[in-house]
Amino acid sequence: MSQNETTAVQQTFDDKLPITKDYAFCKVMEDNPELCRKLISMILDIPLEELVFTSDVQKQKVIKNTDDGKGIRLDIMVKTTGAVYDIEMQATRLKYKGKRVRYYQSTMDADLLGKGKQYNELPKTFIIFLCPFDAFGKKEPIYRFGLKCKEYLDIDLGTEAETVFVCATATSIQKCENNDLKEFSQYMITDKPSNAYTEELDRALLKVSHNTAWRQEMLTLDVRLLDERIIGEEIGKEIGKEDGIDSTISLFALLKEKNLPEEMEKAIQDPQYARKLMETYGL
Repeated sequence: MSQNETTAVQQTFDDKLPITKDYAFCKVMEDNPELCRKLISMILDIPLEELVFTSDVQKQKVIKNTDDGKGIRLDIMVKTTGAVYDIEMQATRLKYKGKRVRYYQSTMDADLLGKGKQYNELPKTFIIFLCPFDAFGKKEPIYRFGLKCKEYLDIDLGTEAETVFVCATATSIQKCENNDLKEFSQYMITDKPSNAYTEELDRALLKVSHNTAWRQEMLTLDVRLLDERIIGEEIGKEIGKEDGIDSTISLFALLKEKNLPEEMEKAIQDPQYARKLMETYGL
């Protein structure tokens, strides 16, 4: 890595980290469960007094349900009586939104149900994506998904599994009717607090950013991710695809998400194997 690249990564830790930095978001939510509780309340419009956590706020929760080690890593996971919440800070655009949600949901359900339990014991689940962009292009501040009958939209299948995308753009924010969510969305894209909640969030981010030991650990992570991107660019050029660079970077991100370090190492060493994996995953 060049001196300029290392300096660029270092500079991200000189000042307060943005809330869209996923590991900063995770650290703040873990250290400040009340901020997490208020965030869920404003997104899902659940009265705060009804939202009582029955577990700690868990960051980077890993769930594996298969013998080959495939699994998922949740940014934030927390439980209340009868419900489980997964919150994902999604700073980059998702190529396969629906398939990712499907995989997350099935893996979470298998983990939550456990052996010897019945399907009716499954809790409600909410998978929430926080996006500083419009994930669906309809200029809405929030998109909520559940299973309904296509012929009769008033018939809900009753899975009690909901996926929510909170999308922060200059246009969508103006349409947001929930003032607290509006201010949080504004904070996601401007990094400037404008109400009591975002001011509290901003102070928590500042505290995290000044945690020298944790910051150094995250700097090491950022440097490693930058190294992987550079390797991805080199492999992408070598395999000769027009979009080889983006595809290889997407492949590394997918392998990291699936917790497959051996596959990633093999792909780094063998560009042809990387090409084969891209075809397998449709990249």
